[in-house]
Amino acid sequence: MKKRIIATLMSIAIAASLCACGSGTAQQPQPEAGAAEEESARETDEEEPAGEVSEDAAQDMTAAYETVEEDTAAEGSDVRPEVTFNHFHQMEEKDLTVIASLSYEVPVLIENAVIEHTELHRTLVGDCEAIAERYRKSFDEIKEAAGTAIENMDGDVEDFPAGEIEGTMEVVRCDASVLSLCDISYVYYPGAAHGITGYTGYNYDTWSGNPITLEDVFADLPGMEAAIADNLIAVSTGEKVEAEDGMLDYAFENGYESLNWVIDRDGVRFIFSPSDIAPYALGTIEAKVSFSENPSLFTGTYGAAEGSYVKKLEPYMPYAVDLDGDGSAENVSVNSIAGDDDYYNAGLEVHVGDETLTQEDAFYGLTAYLLHTEDGRNYVYTFTSGDNDYPTLTVFAIRDKVPSVVGKMEGSGTASQYIEMLGDDGEADPEESFIQRIPLIDPAHFALSTRLTIMSTYSGVRYYGVGDDGMPVPQTDQYDVRNGIVLTSLVDLKAEEVDVLTNQVTGKEVDIPAGTKFTFYQTNGTDTVDLMTEDETLLRFNVSGEWPQTVNGVKLEEAFDGILFAG
Repeated sequence: MKKRIIATLMSIAIAASLCACGSGTAQQPQPEAGAAEEESARETDEEEPAGEVSEDAAQDMTAAYETVEEDTAAEGSDVRPEVTFNHFHQMEEKDLTVIASLSYEVPVLIENAVIEHTELHRTLVGDCEAIAERYRKSFDEIKEAAGTAIENMDGDVEDFPAGEIEGTMEVVRCDASVLSLCDISYVYYPGAAHGITGYTGYNYDTWSGNPITLEDVFADLPGMEAAIADNLIAVSTGEKVEAEDGMLDYAFENGYESLNWVIDRDGVRFIFSPSDIAPYALGTIEAKVSFSENPSLFTGTYGAAEGSYVKKLEPYMPYAVDLDGDGSAENVSVNSIAGDDDYYNAGLEVHVGDETLTQEDAFYGLTAYLLHTEDGRNYVYTFTSGDNDYPTLTVFAIRDKVPSVVGKMEGSGTASQYIEMLGDDGEADPEESFIQRIPLIDPAHFALSTRLTIMSTYSGVRYYGVGDDGMPVPQTDQYDVRNGIVLTSLVDLKAEEVDVLTNQVTGKEVDIPAGTKFTFYQTNGTDTVDLMTEDETLLRFNVSGEWPQTVNGVKLEEAFDGILFAG
């Protein structure tokens, strides 16, 4: 348990001290950071901090670092870092009209990954502060432009085209040698013909924590230029783009500083936003420089990844991958099938080479991943959302290059949970609160959110690994719950005390007076719920699974005020 204690202390220190996201206090301790724009975050200007670090928080952070280093090998870790994204959102209103919105994400190592990758954690903290500052500066510009635009409008403003900034982080590669992230940003100024999409790559050495430079990867930079020119494709169609005379001059004029790139499993991807090097109509353009096809270009410090992995599949975009190690690549893709009224989807298709599997289903949103296990098995996980955002996971196996349906997990989707931050007044601060999103990185250890209806309706997060048949197998007995619901006991109750470190009952029965307030902490999803009191005592309640539910034999509505069930 020592490492978990240290990690929790680290999380508290980070949440309390990262000035990039203000000075709120987490209602339940979590690592917090800040977030980005299109240029590199490492070019940030020196300005006054957005918040102050308390003396106690600074001491906690120092103690946490010192303790962590006692358990951390100096040469680094040989395990992949587990990264999570903190998603922040703000809106600007004028006369009850939303005129601008900001949404962005920043990467934060999760709990024990901070211990295994201390230096990487330190680097990420600094980059998160720079990313957040850049997004906030851009938001100030958008708000000013939106305010001016709405003042100049005559008449009805209900259809005012609000300014928007949206940033989303994606994991491109995550293993024992490389952590590569891509920040995809979309910026729209009110009145503009269209928005602008930008990309920023963040590449880190997971052993040292240092940012990886092009010079670290390429031994022949002029040769790299030629390889980029030879491998340009339009992402939306997959068609080759010819590098006409002068097309790439802008990209190379600043000594490669303006290049946005990431390290993929089999090469280095250079990403060009619409209008960067070609007409806007061509959309995003990429150039993949393969490790295996261009060995003389590389230093050899970083190369092709091995072992298990997770790859996000963009709808309608084939991903070329050697599924069985025979040296030939097959195209894998997932498409949705439009419904009759184009409002919903009526099914999805999984393509592997020339093989296509069609699955009927009614849904609105679709996210898909290819999971390759350590022993060479391949699965496609599709996450769909239906009415009321109800999630469903459908698992497909790929055997002998042929897709087949394995099964479904109703109510389960990609993992996220709301982390409420408190201001100095003890009240929730919506600008500092955030959604913690846990991306799929490792087939042997990944998180899912599941819709639960025990003592209220909410989502719980639990970790899984790919089972022998491809379906997720839970690795913990409990779902972690962060739902923001506060319950108040209406009658005197009894409950079992739970040790917060072991999640086991202590054998002590606790008398709970009416009027006690609780927040949800965890549940097994079937017949027990653990609630945390204001004095941080963790208590387990036994719940009947049948309707109407009872808690320790008392009807739920008679036992607690604040119960919330979705209609």
